[in-house]
Amino acid sequence: MQRTKKLSIKQLESYLQDLDDFERPKIELEQYATPPHIAALLLNAIDQTYDDLDGKLVCDLGCGTGRLAAGSVICGAKMVFGFDLDQSALDGALQNFNDTFNENEQDGMSGLYQACPSFNLIQADIASQEYDAFWKCWHNFFDTVIMNPPFGTKQNAGLDIKFLERAINLSKGTVYSLHKTSTRDYILSKSKQWAVSAKPIAQIRYNLENTYKFHKRKSVDIDLDLWR
Repeated sequence: MQRTKKLSIKQLESYLQDLDDFERPKIELEQYATPPHIAALLLNAIDQTYDDLDGKLVCDLGCGTGRLAAGSVICGAKMVFGFDLDQSALDGALQNFNDTFNENEQDGMSGLYQACPSFNLIQADIASQEYDAFWKCWHNFFDTVIMNPPFGTKQNAGLDIKFLERAINLSKGTVYSLHKTSTRDYILSKSKQWAVSAKPIAQIRYNLENTYKFHKRKSVDIDLDLWR
């Protein structure tokens, strides 16, 4: 699939904000939806600054309900694969994709594309060693891997690093990933350990809304780095 024109951040956000988030987010999976504005900023940088989406084979690792995956399609990805452990999230991603590209054929989005790409959703455990044999089949398969992984807090300590290591293994090109700014030094040390080049290319303030019952405040701001 090839685009006939590029989208501004505002245009991209307008499409992404119509996608549904998690209906019943699961705290044990640290499910937090990527806000439309942050998704648009991330995708715009990947696409227009680094040209790593248009015509590329893209993976959205831990795709949830598919906002980054759908955005990759909008930005011209040749083919997109979304992986997630949660089948209900994958069902939501498929519904979002169908709603977006069917409805928007009537409101002008069809003018952005010559054709709709293949879109694949696969249920898999990204962090578990039990899936290592499965993931070997995808080694160095993707041009670009994008993700907003779990923060790796509390009972899921280290999960963000497991996601990052998996992403590096899947990519033959570039990985883009969001992580707490407070973990910057640790990620730099891990990148040296893995012998890969890594640097934060943008800092983003993430307004995390009240998602779970234990959240006492309406929202909280979290500083994030976008890594490349």
